[in-house]
Amino acid sequence: MSDANRQSDCQDGPACRVIVLMLSARRQFLDAFLGALGAAEIVEFLERSDAVSGTFRFAEDLEVIDLSGSPDEEMQDFVWRVEEANAPSLWAYRIADVLHRYALLHIDKLRVSRETLLQILRNDFSEPIEAGEFEAALAELLAIEVAMVEDGRETGDVFFIHE
Repeated sequence: MSDANRQSDCQDGPACRVIVLMLSARRQFLDAFLGALGAAEIVEFLERSDAVSGTFRFAEDLEVIDLSGSPDEEMQDFVWRVEEANAPSLWAYRIADVLHRYALLHIDKLRVSRETLLQILRNDFSEPIEAGEFEAALAELLAIEVAMVEDGRETGDVFFIHE
């Protein structure tokens, strides 16, 4: 059968178009990491081979209060110097995600013990995690620092998570 005679299940209508948007590992990680630290939304994001930078809007009391784009909302620029190939591991991302979803940080400090965090991970994900894997991923997460930027320059302050 020729291509001209071939019937398609989809006649090129709008429902037949699929757009796949894949976020980089760095972006996915930063959504969870900065979210756990109080970011409501990353509003600007630029990826380069050696770093990512952008601006996020802080949440108030871990909830988005003003979605209007009011100039009164608090914004913060950042830069994270990491190549995509060196993005955090899947388990480091999952820990950051759990910290964000369950609001397990007080400012930048863990609210729960390592044992509790490990139990939450084991309950949340069907893929098993061993204690050694968890310890390595947590150490990886605790070593990450994302620099704050003001007026186009790094301030010397960083976003980080600690125990």
